[in-house]
Amino acid sequence: MKTNCLHTKTLPEKQVAQAKTLTQAELDQVLRYVAGKQYPERNRLLVLMSFWSGMRVGEIAALRICDVRNDDGSIDRPALFGPGLMSVYAAL
Repeated sequence: MKTNCLHTKTLPEKQVAQAKTLTQAELDQVLRYVAGKQYPERNRLLVLMSFWSGMRVGEIAALRICDVRNDDGSIDRPALFGPGLMSVYAAL
């Protein structure tokens, strides 16, 4: 319990809910769905990037080529996205 410095009232601790993540079966279902839509390769990449890296839509949309690629074309800081991103490349 935290104490509010302006009052002597004790404040309850905030409970932070864990975000729900997709199961493998749910992920497979989403991937099957996007496979039948326009731009299936792009959409598959976006879904897998979000799933494996934990990035939100706005974070993915804000990525620029220079965020992940060096001037010589090599990939910059692949660990930035976590180990799951390598699975994204393999799944394409």
